[in-house]
Amino acid sequence: MALLQEIQEQPRRWREILARPQEGMPMFSLGAYRQVVGIAEGSSKHALELAAPFLEDWLGLPIWVVSPEAIEEKLYIGQAFGKHPTRVFDETFFIAVSQSGQTGSVLRILEALSSTVPQPSLPILTLSNRADSDLARLYGSHLFLDVGEERSIAATKTMSSSWLLLLLWGLLAGRENGTLPKERFDPLLAHLQQLPQAIEALWETSAPAYLEAILRFTRKLKEVNHFVLLSKGPLALVLPEVGLKLTETSSNIVYTNNTESFKHGPKVMLSGVQGESPNSLYVVPPDAGAAEGLYKDLQAHFWRPDAPEGSPPVFEPHRVFFIRFENSPPIPPDLVQGLGLTPARILTLPPSGGLLESLLMTLVTFQLISHDLAYLKGESPDNPALEKAVTD
Repeated sequence: MALLQEIQEQPRRWREILARPQEGMPMFSLGAYRQVVGIAEGSSKHALELAAPFLEDWLGLPIWVVSPEAIEEKLYIGQAFGKHPTRVFDETFFIAVSQSGQTGSVLRILEALSSTVPQPSLPILTLSNRADSDLARLYGSHLFLDVGEERSIAATKTMSSSWLLLLLWGLLAGRENGTLPKERFDPLLAHLQQLPQAIEALWETSAPAYLEAILRFTRKLKEVNHFVLLSKGPLALVLPEVGLKLTETSSNIVYTNNTESFKHGPKVMLSGVQGESPNSLYVVPPDAGAAEGLYKDLQAHFWRPDAPEGSPPVFEPHRVFFIRFENSPPIPPDLVQGLGLTPARILTLPPSGGLLESLLMTLVTFQLISHDLAYLKGESPDNPALEKAVTD
C-alpha cells in the first residue's frame, strides 16, 4: 500500500534533508525584526505550528502562525478606515509554507502583503516540495523539501519533512544570528540528526511487535467513528495533524485539544453521540510534570470536583484509551480502577529519547493508526478520492 510505504519512507527522506550542506541554507539578519509571522494552510500550517515554539526559542523572536484568511481580515480592517496600510506587519519577517508551492490563498495573501509592507521587498523565507513551484519562483529565499511525489493521502512525508527542515533552518539561523550559542547548538543539531535512526528502528528492531500492537489497538478504536484526542504540553501540538489524518483516511469525526483547555471547554463531547461514547484518547508525555497535569485534568474531565472517593465517573469510561511511552509516568491506580481500564485500551510505545523524538513517534504512530483504521473499515487509505485539494 502506498500510504504505508510513504510512512515508512519518512526516515530516509529526513536523513537526506539533514545531510544537506549547511552553507546552502538561506540566512537572514533578523535583528531588524520584532516578530515572525508564519503563513500556511492545512498540514503546512500544522508543520509551522509544531516548529514555532522551537524557532521562538532559538531565534529569540515571537512567532505567530496564522492562516491567509486571518491576515486578510486584518488588511480589510485597515483598509476600512481611510485605506491606511496596517502597521501590524511593520518590522515583521515572514515564513510561508505550502507543500505543493501552489496554494492559492497563500500566494494571494503574499501578493497583498508585498504591496502593503513598507520594505522594498517582502522579507520572507518560503518552503515547498518542488523547486519549480510558484512559491519558489516568486520568492528567492526558498527551502526545498524535494522528498518526491506523494502517492496516497497528501501531506504525510511532506508534513513531517517540512517540520524537520524548518527546525534545521531555525538552528542554523539561531547560530548565524548569535541567539543560539554553540554549547546549545551542537547538542541540538546532534539530537536532530539522530531522529531518522530512532524512528527507523521502529520498523527494523521493534517491528513486527510495534506494528502488531498498533493494529490490535486500532481494532478497538474502529468500533466508534467519533474521536476526542487530548494531550498535555508540546505533544498537544501534534494532535491537529493526526486528527486531520484520521478524518482524511476513514471519515472520522475528530476533536483535538490540550487537556487543560478541554477541562474548561466542551466536556459534553464525552457524553457521546446517540448514546455511543467517543474514543477519548489521551497521549501521555514522558515528561513527569506534563503527565501529572494530564492525569489531574483527566480526573476533572470524568469526575465532579466534590465527588466522594470511589464515585463512578460522570461520563461512560469504557471508551477511554491511552497512548504512552515506556518512560511515561504510569497511569495512577485510582484512574485505572475508576475507568475500568484494561490493557487492550493502552498502547505503549518504545521509550522516547527526548522531546523531538516523542513528537515524531506520536506523529508516526497516528499515521499508522490512520492507515490501519481505513484498512479495518474496508476503505482504501490510498483511494485518490481521499486526497485533499492542496492547490485550491
